[in-house]
Amino acid sequence: MSTSKVKAAFSSLTFFILVGMILGLVTGGFPRYTSEISTVALMIAMIFSLTNVKISQLDFKKEGKNFLISFLLNFGFLSSIILLLGLFFPEEIWNGFVVMAAVPPAIMVAPLTRAIKGNVKLSFFSLSTIYLISILFTPVLIFVFSSEIIDIYGLLQNILLLIVLPLLVSRLIMKIKISEKKIHFITNICFFILVFSIMGKNQSFLLYNSYILVLLFVAMFIRTFAVGSLVLSLGQKFGMRRKDVISYSLFASFKNEGLALLIAFSLFDAPSSIPPAIALILELLWVCCLEWKIK
Repeated sequence: MSTSKVKAAFSSLTFFILVGMILGLVTGGFPRYTSEISTVALMIAMIFSLTNVKISQLDFKKEGKNFLISFLLNFGFLSSIILLLGLFFPEEIWNGFVVMAAVPPAIMVAPLTRAIKGNVKLSFFSLSTIYLISILFTPVLIFVFSSEIIDIYGLLQNILLLIVLPLLVSRLIMKIKISEKKIHFITNICFFILVFSIMGKNQSFLLYNSYILVLLFVAMFIRTFAVGSLVLSLGQKFGMRRKDVISYSLFASFKNEGLALLIAFSLFDAPSSIPPAIALILELLWVCCLEWKIK
């Protein structure tokens, strides 16, 4: 392989995601402290992704409109699709779909947005606001569709550790002159560690009923690739800015599967955690597809 191809591979988010997925599923990930390592990796990715977001330059009227669209795409459109698809599965699997529909978008939407050249301001403002709303919205949805009550501590912890703290630290990092190339590489490494950790921790889902697994992969392909592509196509058709369309597409296809896994496993039987685990794989593959489309 030529030097130019090696450099291209190491600058590609797709390369780091695919290698992390394969190695995680094959090796089982880190033997200990997986959750802690994943959290730190996501925090670092979030910190560096927010270094070009200047709070003083935010147009709150404009971002309020963007938030409304993002919220409707994630909790309206995507959650509805997830619940409809869940109706085709037995109750032990259905509960996983309920949790997946109820959780907010993935925190990684913000760093992913920067990595694939989307609108970081839009993603960060919408993500932060949606998480505040989800403190009430997520427990209500789970209760309505499964009659289970959850503790909101996990959501509060997500907001403080993965949104508020990275934003504050990013203000300090902004004072250090770090090139965009280095930030991009650091973010890619963080995503590799994150994917490697999560895939390894949840590799046991591969031992489940093979017929159900195939159906779940089909369902998750629809809820991720089909829905994300639809939003991408419609945004382009209606003449939206490419940066904005990329962000909207991520909100229309990403859920916080890590949080969904934790809630599903704590409230229901182990099979309920399988849908979020498979969804995470398809979401990561969708990011690879998005990066390829953009390039």
